[in-house]
Amino acid sequence: MIKKKLVEGLEFAGGECETYVILDDNGLPIFIPTQWLLSLATMKGSPKTTLRTYASRITSFLNIVEKSIRADKSKVTLSNITDEEIQGFLLGHVIGTNQSKVSTYKNYHAALVELYRWANNTGLVEHKDIPLNLVGARNLSSTDAQSNLQLLQTTYLTEKEFIDTILSNVQEEKSFEQERDELVLCLGYYAGFRTHENGNKKNLRVEELREWLHKDIKAISAKHLVIYGKGSEKPRTIPFIPKLLERIHKFLWGAAKDIKTGPLICSMGGKILAPEHGTRVFNAAKKGYLAYASLEKDDSSAWMKRTYHVLRKCYATNATTQLISDGLSPWVWLPQWMGHEDPEITRDYVFFDAVLNNRLEVIESLSLSEQVSRHHD
Repeated sequence: MIKKKLVEGLEFAGGECETYVILDDNGLPIFIPTQWLLSLATMKGSPKTTLRTYASRITSFLNIVEKSIRADKSKVTLSNITDEEIQGFLLGHVIGTNQSKVSTYKNYHAALVELYRWANNTGLVEHKDIPLNLVGARNLSSTDAQSNLQLLQTTYLTEKEFIDTILSNVQEEKSFEQERDELVLCLGYYAGFRTHENGNKKNLRVEELREWLHKDIKAISAKHLVIYGKGSEKPRTIPFIPKLLERIHKFLWGAAKDIKTGPLICSMGGKILAPEHGTRVFNAAKKGYLAYASLEKDDSSAWMKRTYHVLRKCYATNATTQLISDGLSPWVWLPQWMGHEDPEITRDYVFFDAVLNNRLEVIESLSLSEQVSRHHD
């Protein structure tokens, strides 16, 4: 992690000054920002508070830059970062992730402008054009935008978190119910199921699954399956990944071997489950986890907001990440897999993925599209 360190007692022009050194992971000074801060420190009339603030802002910036990878897998650096990626940092991390005010955005902007102006004047980097994007900052700091992003940030579960906190806390006495309820949770996390879709008699029908998911199958590949919602919800085709199909196969030919027809997600007697069964399973697992977990106040608050539907949101976020990694457009595929038509929903997931994976250029492009949309509205 990149850190700043105060250095006092530097002799300069017959007196002393203090400055900050920006250190890399190995504790070595990073040349450009360290030299820039030194030039500010030795400038007559330069306030110490400004120096300290600039050092903090640049340290935060460099920590994000260090972790940033472009869609083409190339690494972002202090020298090769583009103007759009700098705006992505300002909008996505200063405003989006930290939920900072527009005034803080302006403060970060001033620090970066001064750093790159100095570096360009000294011939260390090319000129960076960093316009003050107040429209984008205000849009992203709006109540709705902050609320959507904050909800995703506080409720999202990584795969490891999902397994350790939810999946591992399913506690049923009978193996049939244990495997079924674990599968119910996996259908939410790995396929974006809504809770009522677990109890839809058209979904994952045993007789249809056994036609292609044979008992003695050696290798299971990904397969697209049609999933039905309720009422006006249109059927949608979802890619089922191998690890989910393997779990289905195990249950289908193991604990559920006596179920001959109808939906795989059912009672031991083959009866259709209540639409809210997924919610019950999730809440019971959550209760089991919270019974022994020692959590900070913020973490406890986040857990109170988590429901079965959070698994669907995790699926959408992970699917967005995978689509971008595969060079496919989430704007095209995600709505089809999720069964929603509102492009703003897709935008939320694309933006959250960009923040989660430091896709600075994506954050900036989304901000620009938001400005165009609001202008035409």
